[in-house]
Amino acid sequence: MTREEITFTLGSLPVGSFIIRDSTSYPGYYGLAIKTDMSGVNGSMAMSADSIRHFLIETSVRGARIKGSPAEPHYS
Repeated sequence: MTREEITFTLGSLPVGSFIIRDSTSYPGYYGLAIKTDMSGVNGSMAMSADSIRHFLIETSVRGARIKGSPAEPHYS
């Protein structure tokens, strides 16, 4: 699925819904997209693409973790 297809699909699902897919930009990594509750942020109550958060999951011999956060643990 493309990023746009994920945004469209998650848009009609409840908060907390997520999709994991192979990353097209980073071979060997996975993309994680989560629908969040952004209602009321900056005075807006409407669902937007901003309510879909995207993360990169990196894998190694230690396991998997969210890329970019040294505080995130590895999950086996």
